[in-house]
Parts: sequence; structure tokens; C-alpha cells
Amino acid sequence: MERRRYNKPTTVITGFPKDADLHGIAKQLKTSLATGGTGKDGEIVLLGDHGRRAREKLETLGYHVAEA
Repeated sequence: MERRRYNKPTTVITGFPKDADLHGIAKQLKTSLATGGTGKDGEIVLLGDHGRRAREKLETLGYHVAEA
């Protein structure tokens, strides 16, 4: 989690393969976590502190997740 604009917490997820569909993955995460966000420039940014829940969802999608 890092703080971005106006000191709001955001969850930034990086390390996806070059051919990953970031927009599709971001859409699935945003829907399941009921939050906003975007997928661009090789990273997914979710609004709010969703580290644990995002990690669980990515593991169910078949991604190996390591915490930074």
C-alpha cells in the first residue's frame, strides 16, 4: 500500500508478464473488491488498502503472488 494524491491509500500491484491483460485483470479485481482503479503501464492501481484481499483474488486467478 502506498499513499497517493490527497494522502489517500492505494494498492499498487506490479510484476505482471508483458503479455498480461492488465485491463481484464484490473476489472476482475475491481468487481470482486468493490473498488475503483486502473490497469496501465505494467501495474494495477486499486483505490484503498486491499493488499490481502487482492492477493487472495490473484491467487485464485492463477498468479503467483509475492509481497514486496
